[in-house]
Amino acid sequence: MTLEDRLIQKTYYKHFINDNENRHPIEVLGEAAVAEQEKESYDLSDIRFAQGEVYYHSQDFETAIFKWENINSELEPWAKKNIGDTYYKTGRLSDAEEIYLSLKVDDPILTAEVSLQLFSLYIDQDNIERAYEVIKEAVEVNPAYPGITELARKFYERQEDWKSATELAVSESIRTEDLFWFATVIKYAKNQYTTIFSPDYFYQVLITFYKTDQMHFKKLVSALWESYKNEEIYLEWIKTINDIFLNVDIGLYEYWQEISSLYEESYLYLISGSYDLQVLHDFIPTTLENWLKITRDAKSLFPAAAIWTWNEQFPSTIMEESVQKAESTLFNSDSDIDGLSYSLNIVESMMSWAEQRNIELDPSVASLLNKNVHHLLMIDPENDEETTVKTLHTFSREEDERTWMVVDGSSAYREKKLRQSLDKWAPLGDSLLFIIHPTYAFSEDEREELRKLEQSMPVHFLIKGMDAHGDIESRLRMDFQDALISVGGDENLTSFIQANFFEIIDGTEKRRIHKLLSFMRITLHDLGKRRLEEELYLQDLINTEEQKIEKLGSDIEFLRELEKKKSRYVTETYAKLKDEIKDNFENSLPKLLRECTDIITEDSDFANIHKEVNDKMNKVIEVQWTKVLTDLQHALQQWLSLSREELVQSQESFDDLAVEFNNRFVGEKVELKGDFKILDDWRRDIRRLTVRMPIEEQNIFLQSKFTQLMFQRAGKLIGALASQKTMYNQYKKNVDSQDYEEAAQMVTNRLFAQFNSLENSLKLDVETFFSQPFEELTMLKDGTEVSLENNRLTLKDMKENPGEYYNPIQLFEIRVRQYEVMIEAKEEVDYSEILVEDN
Repeated sequence: MTLEDRLIQKTYYKHFINDNENRHPIEVLGEAAVAEQEKESYDLSDIRFAQGEVYYHSQDFETAIFKWENINSELEPWAKKNIGDTYYKTGRLSDAEEIYLSLKVDDPILTAEVSLQLFSLYIDQDNIERAYEVIKEAVEVNPAYPGITELARKFYERQEDWKSATELAVSESIRTEDLFWFATVIKYAKNQYTTIFSPDYFYQVLITFYKTDQMHFKKLVSALWESYKNEEIYLEWIKTINDIFLNVDIGLYEYWQEISSLYEESYLYLISGSYDLQVLHDFIPTTLENWLKITRDAKSLFPAAAIWTWNEQFPSTIMEESVQKAESTLFNSDSDIDGLSYSLNIVESMMSWAEQRNIELDPSVASLLNKNVHHLLMIDPENDEETTVKTLHTFSREEDERTWMVVDGSSAYREKKLRQSLDKWAPLGDSLLFIIHPTYAFSEDEREELRKLEQSMPVHFLIKGMDAHGDIESRLRMDFQDALISVGGDENLTSFIQANFFEIIDGTEKRRIHKLLSFMRITLHDLGKRRLEEELYLQDLINTEEQKIEKLGSDIEFLRELEKKKSRYVTETYAKLKDEIKDNFENSLPKLLRECTDIITEDSDFANIHKEVNDKMNKVIEVQWTKVLTDLQHALQQWLSLSREELVQSQESFDDLAVEFNNRFVGEKVELKGDFKILDDWRRDIRRLTVRMPIEEQNIFLQSKFTQLMFQRAGKLIGALASQKTMYNQYKKNVDSQDYEEAAQMVTNRLFAQFNSLENSLKLDVETFFSQPFEELTMLKDGTEVSLENNRLTLKDMKENPGEYYNPIQLFEIRVRQYEVMIEAKEEVDYSEILVEDN
């Protein structure tokens, strides 16, 4: 046991005790102390240190501390550490911490032991922050100290601090090259704990793994690859792993299939259209080079075709050595490929991409996406059922994984010309069954078109009837030598097909692959043209919307001026006739009121005469007002009729505007309707205002200053027994001198108040009449302006960023070309044909 081990375990005292010693250590150490003191120059520090250990193990902590406090030798730091341990053990944690923190030595072992004690102390105190500081420092200072990194790992995992745990595992893997730490890093990667790090953080540890143990290297690569798949920094991972494989050597017989599959998956993802083509130029070449580099010959056709296609599209972007290897692979390939699955994958990707951009593709191709379904297209020209192309039967056999689907195209066949029908249906079918009835005249044109169709799918015939068609059968057998031709077929159609067609499957997959490739080529060509058409359409739409906004603006301005004109006419006409009648009424009242004083005579009862005069004035006003109401009724009816004509003219203008707008802008349906309900409101108001109703009594005579004065004087005069003649003269003189214009104005204003209110509301009523046309045109103008702005932005973006649309199409073209190369390589086609093939 080393000295450091004895100091750590507090067994330094055994240094003073022989192996055969049976006495108690205290006795032995006491004897050693006496012997030491007998020396001329003595030092009891080591003996006291050992005595402290014995007292510590004997639970005599006070004596142990006393012994350790008197150490002046090189063991003094260990003695202080032991004092701290004693405080710690006895629960005096603050004292222990103070002792530990005071120890500043260059001894790495003592430093590590103090750190471990401090770490345990802080854990006991639940002081996680200080525990972090201590364990991190301990690992940095002396990671090789036994158990310290394992302690740190467990602590980080308990805290679920995967960043610190990963950093520790990575650094220890690089330092120790220990498989335990390798497995730990792999475990963290599999659990997705490593995605918080940039992929290049793992470059050095991956190199370490590769040099030490390739099995663990492959596991770590796979785990990291899977963890970064759905992260924003996925491209950074691709760059990192590419850098790794560019700098390692791959043995000829080493197995890298799992990594190769990940490269394939990543390549397909990269060219799926999610990234800009310019970005891919930084990743695809090295990705393909490394993919081919680690792939066995038996599986190398795919990456070889990908390299060939990419280099064909973007020359000199891939290293010549890789291009030559790809060429050799293609010329000598005996790889098995699932061409149909690859083709289906591209078609599904294209359909998904188109759907995301609201682009409609030919829906018929969807029927080809299930490779386990064989489509038998059946045409019965004399089938009277009115249907479009539809699925008629679906059936399968237990021993056969495929499903047969019979698609009936009879109705559509009758409705269209044969060539158009066959062009439409050809992609739907893997084979065709044409049914001939005894009464059907099978034409030469149909025969010729079916011969052409036979080049893309097998054509078979069912001749109904046993005896009548001998000539037809022999002719068909001459023209369609590979066809199945059945005569009779009176049994159930499903049974007939099951009995005759289940075995006719040769070449179906190959034909479907070529159909899909043809579909993809045609679709990609159409998509390229569609972009230009879309830009032209948007530009036309923008021009139309600009014209529409200009037109709407002028129409709204026209309506505004028309509304002002009609409002002015309606209000001014009303005011003119009302004011004319009002003025006549007001001007006639003073004379009529003055004449009411004729009832005053010398015999009048001057105590009540003022009431009699006022009553007569009210009767006169009522009679006159009745006449005025009649005049108003006739005048307002005339005004209503004129106003109606003006509103009708306005509606005609509305209709003209709508017709002109709808004719100019096809597809628009503008309706402008004036609110004629205001005529009903006016008619109701006129009826209400001109109906004769008792009017409120007016205190005309009683309110005059003269009358009030006469009340006072009458009392005095009567009291003084003044003569009647005197009273009469006074009344007559003053009454004749009164001016009744003010009274007439007051009465007139009261009686015409509601007519004035109607006048004040006329402008708002006319606005109501015009409200719907204004709202309709304004809303349409606002909506068109928003649409115009959006379309301008869309067109601008399309022109400034054409790659957003064309890049995915170009990538689809690369994928299609790649699969064509693979298929042609498998079909052992002269490769020079591939080079000159028209794309």
